[in-house]
Amino acid sequence: RGQGLTLVARREDRLRELADELSKDVRVEVIACDVADAAARADLFGEVERRGLTVDILVNNAGVGTVGPVVDSTPEAEIQQVRVNVEAVID
Repeated sequence: RGQGLTLVARREDRLRELADELSKDVRVEVIACDVADAAARADLFGEVERRGLTVDILVNNAGVGTVGPVVDSTPEAEIQQVRVNVEAVID
């Protein structure tokens, strides 16, 4: 009890929709951030501090993947996948 929830994702509009649903039962903060962007990830930590938030439990749920044969993908799409699935987790 008394715990808050901070939602982080690229699309603030979708975060706000989810926050509206969840805020009946819990205090919800929304921070828009593209975790594939290293600078945005660095700013995220500063934003958490500026808002006076603390992280007691982290659910790292960002992830992307190639749909279809990899040969049909582009190098840029594969690099973006690594940025989200690997870099964002260990940064």
